[in-house]
Amino acid sequence: MPARFLFAYPPFQQDRWSEATVGDDLRKATLDLFEKLWFLQPDHDENGHPKPSLLRLDNEAKTVFTRFYDECGAASVEAGEHEEAAWIKLTGYAARLALVGQLARNPRSEVVTGDIMEAACELARWFGNEAVRIYAELAETREQREQRELCEFVERRGGTVYEREVMQSFTRLKNDKQGTERELTALVKAGRGKWEPVEHGGGPGRPTRKFQLLRVSTSTQFGISRGKTNNSVDVDASNSQKNTPSVEPDEEIVSGELDAFLPSGAMAVEDTEGEL
Repeated sequence: MPARFLFAYPPFQQDRWSEATVGDDLRKATLDLFEKLWFLQPDHDENGHPKPSLLRLDNEAKTVFTRFYDECGAASVEAGEHEEAAWIKLTGYAARLALVGQLARNPRSEVVTGDIMEAACELARWFGNEAVRIYAELAETREQREQRELCEFVERRGGTVYEREVMQSFTRLKNDKQGTERELTALVKAGRGKWEPVEHGGGPGRPTRKFQLLRVSTSTQFGISRGKTNNSVDVDASNSQKNTPSVEPDEEIVSGELDAFLPSGAMAVEDTEGEL
């Protein structure tokens, strides 16, 4: 069941006041687009019954989609049980996202173009990586959760903190000097950060240092190997064990028909040789 959902759980960001507003021109253009999409009409078969209108893929779009399809297949081979089901579903989502993107560009489109398909596949990759990250958080141990929360705290402060900042503002380690030093040092040993000396003008006193968080990979490209990791924060780690998926995939996308409906109309995508 979870593989049938697109997960989105962006990291926390501090609210900041902005004077930016939605301009009247953009508001009107958006409403006009929604109106055009609402009034799209389906095709009709020989008996006069409504049927989905088909959007074919141009040659570039088909090349992009084929590459993404194979990419998901390669990722699913080495993925863990839950991730495997997600990768299998992502190809269908990419096609649906491409349909939405193409009609948002031009509601009268008759083909899906390569740039729209590229953007749709990139968005599907992002959703896939979000699923991996969320699955990992649900499976993480207490120690892993505490490390992740500390990393997120440091990241919200620009990726670099003094120990006293952690002691003053991070609730779990508040006023805990030994605990703060121990946990930051543990992140250094785990390769998640490093100590950076801070110049203090050559005066007397103990040298000052800051903890700098090292970024984990945030690539939107799938790794060939995906699955459970010792460090659940790193979504690019691999697992060589193949598991049987707990969720059955949808019908084979290359041989079945993909229907994606909009109000009062229906659209589907089709490649240059057969229906998607």
